[in-house]
Amino acid sequence: SGYRDYMLAMIREVVENYPVDGVFLDCLVYNPCYGNECAERMAERGLDPLDDEAVARHTRESVIDFCREVKKIVGDDKLLLPNGLPHVDREGIATHVEIECLPGAWGYDYFAAQAAYTRNLGKPVIYMSGRFHASWGDFGGLKQKASLEYDAWDAISNGMSLSVGDHMHPRDGLEPATYRMIGDVFKQLERLEPWTDGAKAAAEIAVIYPEGSDFGGNNVRFRQGQTVLYAAARMLGELKYTFDIVEPKMDLSKYRVILLPDVVTVTPELKRKLQDHLAKGGGIVSTGYSGLNPEKTAFALPEWNVRFDGFDSDNISYFKAEGEAAKAFPDRLCAIYHPSVLLHAEAGAETVAAAYKAYFSKHWDGFHGYFYTPPEKPAGRPAV
Repeated sequence: SGYRDYMLAMIREVVENYPVDGVFLDCLVYNPCYGNECAERMAERGLDPLDDEAVARHTRESVIDFCREVKKIVGDDKLLLPNGLPHVDREGIATHVEIECLPGAWGYDYFAAQAAYTRNLGKPVIYMSGRFHASWGDFGGLKQKASLEYDAWDAISNGMSLSVGDHMHPRDGLEPATYRMIGDVFKQLERLEPWTDGAKAAAEIAVIYPEGSDFGGNNVRFRQGQTVLYAAARMLGELKYTFDIVEPKMDLSKYRVILLPDVVTVTPELKRKLQDHLAKGGGIVSTGYSGLNPEKTAFALPEWNVRFDGFDSDNISYFKAEGEAAKAFPDRLCAIYHPSVLLHAEAGAETVAAAYKAYFSKHWDGFHGYFYTPPEKPAGRPAV
């Protein structure tokens, strides 16, 4: 629309007339556009504006095209960050990465996973925090100094720098008290620069990034794999293990352990890398239906040494740890809250936990809710 032209002209005015270091574009999301201009443009291209998938593709292309036009205006000698675009769509546009993370809005778990992934993208990474107690636009809120220190330690312990966002009052300018607090924290960081400047994060574990994840973007349609990555990051962080989150196309040779969380199927390229990893004595942990071939008909590697017998049709089941693993669990049956796969142990495979069936799955039959589902009997197969 005309607003696009207006925005581009405003960006050009700023870049050409003011001594700015770069341009930051916020809220670039792929919310499907059904407006007149989008519908007319789609019709001109022979696309159906009533086809939701076509609308989603057209919206994505329009947003990326806009960012590419901004890149031409900004040039290669200034910074440009299209905030909200998935990392995969920022190629050739973004000069760096910023992890937007106010703990009150995104939560501390968010940064750990984002940091473990973005530091492998080959660009400088900044932890983008703020001085706010709540979130952006909180003019009267000033977070506790301890909270900003926590953000600072999080940044430098991941080999990253920190930026602190503020809002300038349109009449009164900047608040001196805000910058006294920020200054105190950055003085602490300055004393650590001999050790942190140029530091690189090291990791022994690679968590494989599931296809369909959308790290860096705000698009609900592409969030399939995000939850398992945040869960893996939290678990490994609590265990104090060092880890990266990596895409299958990245180099896996430097890691001792590869973790396939829940939803990672094994493509031919990943299969080759996993076999190389095993040949060198590396370890692999796979959960859920991870490890299956892309068709989800069998495990991709014979080294799994278990047979895939299909997906569990029960939506609640139980397990009991066995052998050495039993020391880490209470001596009782423990719940498995989501269905996974049915396993059959082949010769030489060790069962670490046995599966148990519930009397029935949780369901509603039109008259009664079957909610209380205690365990009934051994399922005759391993859970792990």
